[in-house]
Amino acid sequence: MPLPIHNGIPYPEDCVVNTFCRCKRRDALMKIAHQGEQFQNYIKSKNYVDMITKISDAFNTTFDATTLWKVHDAVHTELIHFRDVVKKQPWFNDQFHEDLEEVNRQATVFTSGLFNPPVVQGINVRREILKARGGPLVNEIAARMRTKARCAKNPAKCDKYHKNLKYHVYSAHDHTVYALLSVLGIEDVVNGKDHYGQWPNYAANILIEMFHNQTDGQAYFRVLYADNEKTVPSVVTPNIKECNSKEFCDLQVLDHIAKEFRPDRPMKEFCEMLPKSEDIVHTDDDNSAAISDIKNYLYLTVFSYLIHKHI
Repeated sequence: MPLPIHNGIPYPEDCVVNTFCRCKRRDALMKIAHQGEQFQNYIKSKNYVDMITKISDAFNTTFDATTLWKVHDAVHTELIHFRDVVKKQPWFNDQFHEDLEEVNRQATVFTSGLFNPPVVQGINVRREILKARGGPLVNEIAARMRTKARCAKNPAKCDKYHKNLKYHVYSAHDHTVYALLSVLGIEDVVNGKDHYGQWPNYAANILIEMFHNQTDGQAYFRVLYADNEKTVPSVVTPNIKECNSKEFCDLQVLDHIAKEFRPDRPMKEFCEMLPKSEDIVHTDDDNSAAISDIKNYLYLTVFSYLIHKHI
């Protein structure tokens, strides 16, 4: 079934599924983060300098860490659809492709806000950038699940919409999938720790299921991830630190994660709030408590990445 990639909200203003929506705060935080030692070491590395020089000369355009993806994505897409043509280009060889993949993978770590150490100039840039990139989505999902959980306990007070709701679907991009995985703290399920920072493949998807335990009356959630359209979704809930290796995790954990990455104001206002002294932290915040007879499947959120971002 074809799915629309975007809804009726203008894409530049949709900060729920577009992690690159207009947001002055996120952009200002990125500039601060780029002054940190980790990013500075990256842009001074030989691999980075050699790659930027090579592609800037080959395409007569100046590239940097924020625009490197344009070359990477173009080459990646063309190798799928026009492999023979690309391989005949004078600038292309297997070593070039391997180096491009590695340098771009490191760039996407920073684009995703996954700075380590997370504090730069006294601000936890990692947490604050993730608030802008994945915070709106995880909070929308958590709120909808919490409402559905209340409906399970008290159907008489449940509105018709939530009473009938069985699933909710988002369709967006690779960076959106990765932002949601990042706020859950399980971004390394994408291609493993050796390829940390690499964004999901075509048709990668996240499924967040909600269950109601009829024994203890509590709500639980389970997260599954599939890397592409040919992959069987695998359970990744145990990878969430707060779930303590459990497949079915107390819904309160999702609530706590959502709260940690909740934007401090409505998103439109939040994006206008530039970093200030109040954002300075004095300690390095941690980007971060037996279930049986689980019945009555209530809710499923399917998050599908179907189309690569536009070049």
